[in-house]
Amino acid sequence: LIIVNLNKKIKLSDVEIGKTYIVCDFLIKDIADKRLADLGFLKGAKIILISKSFFNTTFAIKIKNSVLCIRKKQAEKIWVN
Repeated sequence: LIIVNLNKKIKLSDVEIGKTYIVCDFLIKDIADKRLADLGFLKGAKIILISKSFFNTTFAIKIKNSVLCIRKKQAEKIWVN
């Protein structure tokens, strides 16, 4: 069972480890952002934050059946609820 608060959007860089979130918005500005969209970071996608680096500069994200590492700069452009 996944419980989602539809009223509260937060940046992917601010989510808790181990919880499931739904992508609700993604600000695509450059080719790296486009590549993330191609990998599945689209509105409605379910994601789980697996881990953060020591200084919170990179994030391991599970999306679909893959685990991807993204930078904080990119995670701040992805909004979830």
